[in-house]
Formats: sequence, C-alpha cells, structure tokens
Amino acid sequence: MNPFPDGGDCLRGAGTFHVSARFPPYLPTTNVAKRDVRRLYSQVVAMDQRVGGILAELEAAGELEKTIVFWYTDHG
Repeated sequence: MNPFPDGGDCLRGAGTFHVSARFPPYLPTTNVAKRDVRRLYSQVVAMDQRVGGILAELEAAGELEKTIVFWYTDHG
C-alpha cells in the first residue's frame, strides 16, 4: 500500500490548520516565527490524520495485527 499515491502532494500546500499550541519560549515572537510554528504544527496534524487513515485501512482489511508500522521523519 502506498500511503502517498500522489507523491506527497497531499501534504505540500496543505496550508495551515487552525491549531492551538504553546509557542516555544526560546523563539522570537515575530509574525514570521509564529507563522512557521503554525505551519510545523499543521504538518504534524496532517501527518497524524494521514497515518490514522492508513491504520484504519489496515484494520478494515484485517491486516493491522499482522503489520509493523514504521514512521520515519527527516530532521534535516
């Protein structure tokens, strides 16, 4: 199963969700920094939703208990 049949375009341009999160105190509270943090948190929300959908598909197919899911990220 390819979780991103569109090559990841579902995440690129996903926009910024209205997420509520604490702003890290070590970052400047400029509009640019706030925007960037919102974008980061929005991408986390988007990935969480997508992974949840994949797990639901595996469960519906009866494959969840026979599957090991690895979720890697690039910290580069």
